[in-house]
Amino acid sequence: MATIPIPPSQRQWPSDMRFFGPDFAAARQHPLYTAESGQHPLLVIAFAVLLFVIYSILQILCGGFAHVLLFGGMPWATGTDTAAMGNFLKAVVIGILPASLIAVAVALFVAGLWNKTGDRGIPLRLPDLGIGGWFVLILAFVVSMYLIFVLVFVVTGIDPSAYTPSSQGLNDSSSSAGMMEKTIADLADEPLLFALAFPAVVAGAPLVEEFVFRGALFSALRQTWLKAPGTLVVTSAAWALVHGSAAPWLFVLLLFFMGLVLGGALLRFGSIWVPVILHAVWNCIVSLAMLSGLGMQ
Repeated sequence: MATIPIPPSQRQWPSDMRFFGPDFAAARQHPLYTAESGQHPLLVIAFAVLLFVIYSILQILCGGFAHVLLFGGMPWATGTDTAAMGNFLKAVVIGILPASLIAVAVALFVAGLWNKTGDRGIPLRLPDLGIGGWFVLILAFVVSMYLIFVLVFVVTGIDPSAYTPSSQGLNDSSSSAGMMEKTIADLADEPLLFALAFPAVVAGAPLVEEFVFRGALFSALRQTWLKAPGTLVVTSAAWALVHGSAAPWLFVLLLFFMGLVLGGALLRFGSIWVPVILHAVWNCIVSLAMLSGLGMQ
């Protein structure tokens, strides 16, 4: 029996072959965020602060262990000059990855304790956006952040080159770049160390920061009088301010705007993995751009 060919307009592609996934189409119609925390907001806030303190301690401990393996000896036993301090900061950056993995595991465990809803209040499902959906989302994020950065520099009248680290890294006292950027500049001269630090910056930092500020904390605050708009502002401000000890005020302002965009993406697509991936992509682009730019100096 002869078969009747199906017209192209009626053919159904397999789910893994679709350019745009169903969640991408749904997010265009309405926000997909539905996570609800069953824990008291004050309890979640206290835990978020404690977790970030624990993470900071873990980062230093993991950095100390990395320092022993890479530079032979504990940080305080290798000197107190600029070179010794630079080596310790490099080790701390490398220690971000193991510290973040431990912190995220602890966050997921504690978020499930005393939770009346029976879940963790963190939207962990990876949305089906399709290849095209992820491409459009990432492109829109990168372009929007670039435009925001340009606008801030234009409005403030600040020369962005003043915040660009030089190949001198931590030894460049004239640069207004943050400590992290200067440390990465130093790492750029050492391919092995840069390779070790790269996954920490690209994967480790986004994981722990997003799970702390846009994970259970976001869902808990969203159920208070702050609602979604207030929660978006508060979590973005808190995330930006914790970088204040190692970043100039202008970077804190830029991170606040980035937090608003990341939080907006969380609300729209309803998954913590969306801000995690966008954050990781941005860190990857910045790190590679710094590596490329410093290589030409």
